[in-house]
Amino acid sequence: MQEPIAIPFDERVLNEREASKFCGFSPATLRRRVDSGTGPKVLRLSSHRIGYRVRDLKVWLDDQVEAAS
Repeated sequence: MQEPIAIPFDERVLNEREASKFCGFSPATLRRRVDSGTGPKVLRLSSHRIGYRVRDLKVWLDDQVEAAS
């Protein structure tokens, strides 16, 4: 049996619920931000599913803090 591959945390892809929890928003608020073009980068996983890379969420959150300063 093969050993599982360890994926660095920043490279993990989160679903919408996980990403919203990571950012401290409700899923609806995160979706609105993405739809309006003010949200984090998304990865199209299929025609009906998107994901968020942890490192993209961190960059986006850092940008939000800097913009507020």
